[in-house]
Amino acid sequence: MDLWVSSRPDSEFFLNLYERGRIYQQQGNDLGSRMAHAVRSTLAREGIDSVLVVGTDCPALTPAHLRIALRELGRGADAVIGPAEDGGYVLIGLR
Repeated sequence: MDLWVSSRPDSEFFLNLYERGRIYQQQGNDLGSRMAHAVRSTLAREGIDSVLVVGTDCPALTPAHLRIALRELGRGADAVIGPAEDGGYVLIGLR
């Protein structure tokens, strides 16, 4: 599991908070370009065939939602979207 952050990935805060994967600095001028870069970079790595992008402001998102999204990608869906109540989304998964 990777963590993409907007500030320094080597900050003590992130290193203490997140010990289960790699930490990267986001790249791009806006949210869409930062997300696209993270997705492309992750999918380009050997052995990676799908990616979930989840925001930090998604309190209603549960582990079950993540399992369902991963299951659907594993079944061959090219994309999955977790809708938000405000009309946006809380999760995007791509293969």
